[in-house]
Amino acid sequence: NKMLVFDLLILGGLMVLQLCLWGLCIINYLLRTPVKSGIPKKEPLVSIMIPARNEEKTVHFSLLSALKQEYKNTEIIICNDKSTDRTGEIIDKISADNPGKIKKIEGTPLPKGWMGKNWACHQLSKYAKGDYYLFIDADSNLSPKILNSGLAFFEKHKNLGYLSIIPKLTEGSFWEQIIVPMMLWGNFISAKIWKGWDPNHSEAHGYGAFLLIKSNLYKKGNGHESFKGQVADDVYLGKMVKSEGYAAVLAYFEPGNGIEIRMYENGKDAFFGFCRLIFPGSKMSGIEFFFITQLLGFIGGFSPFILALIMGNPIFLLGYIPFIIGKFCVDYLTEQNVFLGIILSPLQFLTFYVLCNASLFYVMSGKGHWRGRTIISPKLIQFREYLLR
Repeated sequence: NKMLVFDLLILGGLMVLQLCLWGLCIINYLLRTPVKSGIPKKEPLVSIMIPARNEEKTVHFSLLSALKQEYKNTEIIICNDKSTDRTGEIIDKISADNPGKIKKIEGTPLPKGWMGKNWACHQLSKYAKGDYYLFIDADSNLSPKILNSGLAFFEKHKNLGYLSIIPKLTEGSFWEQIIVPMMLWGNFISAKIWKGWDPNHSEAHGYGAFLLIKSNLYKKGNGHESFKGQVADDVYLGKMVKSEGYAAVLAYFEPGNGIEIRMYENGKDAFFGFCRLIFPGSKMSGIEFFFITQLLGFIGGFSPFILALIMGNPIFLLGYIPFIIGKFCVDYLTEQNVFLGIILSPLQFLTFYVLCNASLFYVMSGKGHWRGRTIISPKLIQFREYLLR
């Protein structure tokens, strides 16, 4: 009996630690912002802008879904950002089939100090005439209702300056199912997403699949130029809007009426694609990121299993309950198979832990590459400049 009481006390402490680590997932779910189907009373011009570099397998999704929007007062502008595959050819074909509806621009060489996507979006904005700017990724598959509903949401909330949407993820290969869902889960464990409504709180979040912003705020904040060397443009756009006193909200649409994306074509692309994002997106120093990764790995992921082995009592595996509940919440919001997610969660977490460590090495070593371009963390640039003084 004494041993049981001792084990229960340890389990209680473990559960508290687990809730501290994974509790934000649950809070973000409970305080989520829904966007319901609607139609705006006014019809402002919306500039739909698509940066595309070597996207021959997906660019048709974004273009065709933009053309099929029920909201018609739009202009569609796409930047072929020095693609070396058939991206430009596919854009030309879809444009020819829809005369006068798509404006294609050819990207100019990437200037020093700019991230590729930021430079492409900056070029797109120079051609845009809309009252609202909608930036979407080349693999975004938008529902026909999404723009109507988004604009109606803006009309309802006068203090809103920026709206992003949690996408539905689709995965083809086994390793995509392991890696991709955990990346969204990684955002939810570290973000107070509900704080997007508070203009006085610096925190902002978003997904590049759908970034709808008032054009006057974009221009006032100098748009992508204001964070040209940063990786997470979706986050910095929100921060820019907040600096002007407006809300920057990450919301979700009712199932079937939002966005569907397949971020990567295979597990290898998913691994290296997220390697370039995790560490730079954390905005931490290398030492801070390494320490937090090990803390999350040991306390959050491995401790219940290790305690069960050491103490010889499987009751400690109950320590995984907060993690499972938090992951269930995120999988539900991203329209994943929640039961399959629970079954795969041990392998998903282990892969996520490996990926975080790999991202630190990948970026800090200067070996990070994506679509033919080198990805270097701004913190690494600052560190190198310090050494050369």
